[in-house]
Amino acid sequence: MAHFESHRLSKGNLVFTDIIEIDGGLLHYERMYLVGRQSVTIPLSSITSVYLNLGILFADVVIETAGGRKVVASGLTKCDAKEIRQILTGR
Repeated sequence: MAHFESHRLSKGNLVFTDIIEIDGGLLHYERMYLVGRQSVTIPLSSITSVYLNLGILFADVVIETAGGRKVVASGLTKCDAKEIRQILTGR
């Protein structure tokens, strides 16, 4: 299982972090809020594209699915973002 967590010093992640877990053909994304949370599980077979927005220190990962859903995980390290892309796309 691959586990990735955003950095608390990044924009929008001061209190809560974005979490991506990839295991057994599924991607699980979770974002906590002060009240509630967003939790999404996506089969890897339905992922159509993975974009990286690389900043100076941190990166955002944008994952799009065949059903039109878009997941944006922000504040990851560049190394983690590139590893996520490599796992999801195979390159």
